[in-house]
Amino acid sequence: MLDRLFFALDSLANKHNIFKVETVGETYMGVTNLGNDQEETHVKNIALFAMEAIDATGDILIDEENPKRGHVRIRVGFHSGKC
Repeated sequence: MLDRLFFALDSLANKHNIFKVETVGETYMGVTNLGNDQEETHVKNIALFAMEAIDATGDILIDEENPKRGHVRIRVGFHSGKC
């Protein structure tokens, strides 16, 4: 399930120019305005990524062999400002 989840998130990260910093356990961390200049769009990029990630992961089954277990639900958060 985590492979399918991270594949979906990686695809969205590429779409929105998000730099994936790391995955630790079930945590996915990405940043904007790091690999290329996004001074004017970095907040929009990460916000769109977050909203689309919630939608996309809602289609991922927790257990493909037992669909009754439901779909993945995630929570997202982001920080805008200096590191």
